[in-house]
Amino acid sequence: MGAYEDALAELGVDPDGPEVALSEDLADADATFLAGLVELRKRAGLTQQDLADAWGRHKTAVSQFEHGGNDPRLSTIRRYAASIGARYTHALWLDPVLNPDAAEPLPVRTAAWMVVTGSWQQDSHPAESGPTESKVLYGVGA
Repeated sequence: MGAYEDALAELGVDPDGPEVALSEDLADADATFLAGLVELRKRAGLTQQDLADAWGRHKTAVSQFEHGGNDPRLSTIRRYAASIGARYTHALWLDPVLNPDAAEPLPVRTAAWMVVTGSWQQDSHPAESGPTESKVLYGVGA
């Protein structure tokens, strides 16, 4: 048994249980989200150096953000997204396996993010939908 499995056993958590599966799913979603941001930066025609210049930081700060295994703060994700001209949304709900009696998901702003095209669409404002025509680079403080 490895250290992780030992820690789970010590806490009385089944390594094959729904809590661990949820934790793994959330970590996978984080990784997919961050990879999507990197893909959108590239589609926007921006380099790591472009972002570093806008942030007043060294290129390694952007590189560290983009590589797996990091755990960026929400403010860093927000700065990165703004720097590449991207929008994102959050959605929250209780896992139905762990919370079978849970109510509906929390209401969130209706938005659909499409990583493939780099565009976003908001149902309540159709005029704002569609791909971004120009590069948007914001210099947001660190």
